[in-house]
Amino acid sequence: MEAKLQAIGQEHVLQGLTDAQKPALFAQLVELDTQIPGGLEQYVATAKELLKNSFDGKTAFEGFKPSVPIGDKLPLASKEFAEMEALGMSVISKAAFVLVA
Repeated sequence: MEAKLQAIGQEHVLQGLTDAQKPALFAQLVELDTQIPGGLEQYVATAKELLKNSFDGKTAFEGFKPSVPIGDKLPLASKEFAEMEALGMSVISKAAFVLVA
């Protein structure tokens, strides 16, 4: 795995790790390599392309205009708010949240 990291220019992730810490990281990277389409090589290549595009001012959202979705405004502490919150809480375990850095 160390050779693979060097081949894709990511050997810096090993900096500061002791030899005892490396096997745990390598195990995670091996697992990720099998789960990501194209493996770690493609992941890094895509990341570099996205960063270059961002630096060049290119965006995948060119031409799109943000808009506020249609929805309801629920008064806080109303019966309707409580019903919708209960409904949301019953399915939140099936939701995913992504924080974009």
